[in-house]
Amino acid sequence: EIEYKYNNENVIYIAYPNGTLFHTNKGSNVFLNIIKQDGLLLQFIPKQISNYSEIAFEAVKQNIEAFKYIKPEDVDNYSEIALYAVTKDGTLLDIISPYTKDYSKIAFEAVKQNTLAFHYINPNNVDNYFEIALYALKKDCYLITHISPNYPKYNLLVLNVAKSNPEILTHINYNNLNINREAIFPILSENNQAKAYIPHNVSQKASFKIKYINYTTVKKLRNNILKLHHKNFSVHNDNKGKKK
Repeated sequence: EIEYKYNNENVIYIAYPNGTLFHTNKGSNVFLNIIKQDGLLLQFIPKQISNYSEIAFEAVKQNIEAFKYIKPEDVDNYSEIALYAVTKDGTLLDIISPYTKDYSKIAFEAVKQNTLAFHYINPNNVDNYFEIALYALKKDCYLITHISPNYPKYNLLVLNVAKSNPEILTHINYNNLNINREAIFPILSENNQAKAYIPHNVSQKASFKIKYINYTTVKKLRNNILKLHHKNFSVHNDNKGKKK
């Protein structure tokens, strides 16, 4: 417990459980002044005091690690504090609830500060996932391995990033070409350099797929022509028979 010693209603000293001793005569602002000297002491300050939210924010400003001692229900400015915290250390997003007010904005700022924060973002928890993902991939294309190919805009992400950084093609999940062909084939046709970043076996499959598609199209067209020719030939014979 925290020990207090008073003299004419002003605090003379505060002794914390960790052995830290503070001398002050600032009256009601005693905790605020203490926290400005060592933010980590927030863990020992009573949450019931009227200006706890202000004190908590000041603690984080003094030492970003103090954010770990703040619970959303204990302050009335949690989203503001959280936003500030992730601009200093993006990985703190890991301990921020997705139900936090302005979470999408907080998540984006976290990724801007540190792309590792992208690992903690679920597409279902933000309304700007594509924007965040595109930013993160342009900084680190390897992060595509953390995005499911089933994500509706997966192909669009790959296409946008590959235009400036075809290296992303080396990190794509090629297990199902049907999922990725819309992203892969345009790049193959528009950017010859991109071919160098696609695994050889996949490149061959892609080429085969294109040829197969073309061959199938030609075959269908040929069959339709033959059917039409056969139909016309049958009509011609029927008309010839009627004349007789």
